[in-house]
Amino acid sequence: MIAKRLMGHLPVNIAQAVAGFGAVAAFTRLLPPEDYGRYALVLVASQLVHTLTLTWAEAAAFRFHAKAKAEGTLSHHFATLNGILLAAAVFAAALIAIVQIAFRADPAMAAAASLAIGASLVRFLTRVARETDRADHKVVRYSVGETVFTMAGLGFGIAFAATTTLGAAAPFLGLLVGALVIALPDALRLLGQGRGGRLELKAAAAFAGYGMPLAMALSLELAVQAGARFAIAGVLGEAAVGAYAAAFGLVRTLDLLFIWAGMSAAPLTLSAYENGDRTAALRLAHGMIRTLYALTIPAALGLILVAQPLATTMVGEALAGEAAALIPPLAAAGLFAGLSTYYFSEAFQLTRRTGLRAMVMLFPAALTVLLAGLGAHAYGLYGAAWAVAVATACGAGLLALVGKRLFPLPWALGDLARSLLAAAAMAPVVLAIPPTGGLPELVAKTLAGAATYATAALLLNVAGCRPIAEAVWQRLCARVTAWLK
Repeated sequence: MIAKRLMGHLPVNIAQAVAGFGAVAAFTRLLPPEDYGRYALVLVASQLVHTLTLTWAEAAAFRFHAKAKAEGTLSHHFATLNGILLAAAVFAAALIAIVQIAFRADPAMAAAASLAIGASLVRFLTRVARETDRADHKVVRYSVGETVFTMAGLGFGIAFAATTTLGAAAPFLGLLVGALVIALPDALRLLGQGRGGRLELKAAAAFAGYGMPLAMALSLELAVQAGARFAIAGVLGEAAVGAYAAAFGLVRTLDLLFIWAGMSAAPLTLSAYENGDRTAALRLAHGMIRTLYALTIPAALGLILVAQPLATTMVGEALAGEAAALIPPLAAAGLFAGLSTYYFSEAFQLTRRTGLRAMVMLFPAALTVLLAGLGAHAYGLYGAAWAVAVATACGAGLLALVGKRLFPLPWALGDLARSLLAAAAMAPVVLAIPPTGGLPELVAKTLAGAATYATAALLLNVAGCRPIAEAVWQRLCARVTAWLK
């Protein structure tokens, strides 16, 4: 069942991977290093504000949909969400006014920040619609909506960066226009679903009670990212932030894999838990973690193994060298952060103990800031990145231990060992390929690593892939035989 949903969500993740790599490749070339650094600072700041102020409602749109549907109160559910959307629009307008006043001496930064706020507001509307699709198991509609938004935002952003003098503001104008492409049909659908319902303050309070602690926990992670980038800017300048952000953008492939597996398995696990079937929820969670191991461990190691040709190919020349050095520690950090956010956090979300999750994350957040500061002073960007990796690993372990007391999510250590062994088989094969540089080296190492991992995964039956592969092979043979006849 999880495998089928993974295929349904595949277009979204392909689009997000293309957009992630495409944004790094395009904007590091179209924007000067300082402008790219400013873009990275505004981006992480806008993500932090969005998470603090809006993510709670997006999470509630997903979490409370099944309950409202079972109780026959969906119209009230959507009317309440629509009321929150209206309040968000008023808040965004006020925030833009504040930004214009605060940055009146820096029109370029004022433009970038204002466009980022506008894009975030429209994105909020589309996210509520997509979370509704996800909760209602409308995989195709979810995939189409997210894919259109992602590719349109990237395309418009590149066009504006290439043809205007907006600088750091150009990517945000692209995001805004891209979001508007799908915002109208989403808005009409949300209004229609809320017709006849009423805005219920009690429901809004329940949304906030569930979503706010979750948003606070996520905000801590973003606050650490933002703090690291602003600290780098203060010590080393905005161009250094550009190098850090470029490496971070390439490593975000891991995050996309976590999101892909999570969006496929989390709704099923939640439905089973809500229906009181604890055994089914545990079985689905086991399928989820073994899938995460199988996808993300080889991806993280692969990023480390191809760091140099990847950065040379995807990042502008001015930032490529530093970005390559930062990929290994940021890949390790991305792996542990993904396990925390998309798996170990499930214990807190299923049991609605998101407030406890936020409290648990305070310690690793503080540790990250402390270690990153010490590492930056001692070893510069490289030291800060490895410090973040160590602190993130500590946070993942702490979250897993505390969450185990709430809901015993399987750790699947046997599946972890098989994934690690299969991934390790890639290393000697990839390292044996001569460093010719650029795209040819990247393609050769990627194909060799993928083929080696696939072979090892089949031999070790990673995530139970062998029966699936055999079934696919038999079906393919049957179709070829029928075609030849």
